[in-house]
Amino acid sequence: MKKTQLFLSGLLGLGANPVKVNQAAGLYHVHQSEMSTIVGQLFENYQLEGIAMPYTIQDFQRDYVRDHLNLLSPDEVLQRYSPDERLKNLSPLERLRDLSPTERLDGLSLDEIKAWLESQKS
Repeated sequence: MKKTQLFLSGLLGLGANPVKVNQAAGLYHVHQSEMSTIVGQLFENYQLEGIAMPYTIQDFQRDYVRDHLNLLSPDEVLQRYSPDERLKNLSPLERLRDLSPTERLDGLSLDEIKAWLESQKS
């Protein structure tokens, strides 16, 4: 049974009866404008995918976001994360790549800069 069919069966209380699920799908087309986005997506997936394990609402939500994330701009996606979370997977070189030399040195004392320069001479 397909993962969407399994979820839909549970959602609508249809059990594992494919005939009832197909009847519900037929009724869906009659009342399509009244149905929610989530049920519409379930019926779309019902025709496409198969899986042999229970499919929860959390599974559906994760799949739905993954399938539709491209509708958001990168900025809209990044707003969800704190600066620390965004930087967590970047190497120090990646974090510094677009900074000017002045920006790289900002925050360092003159003594720290001199000490680093001395360490480079040896």
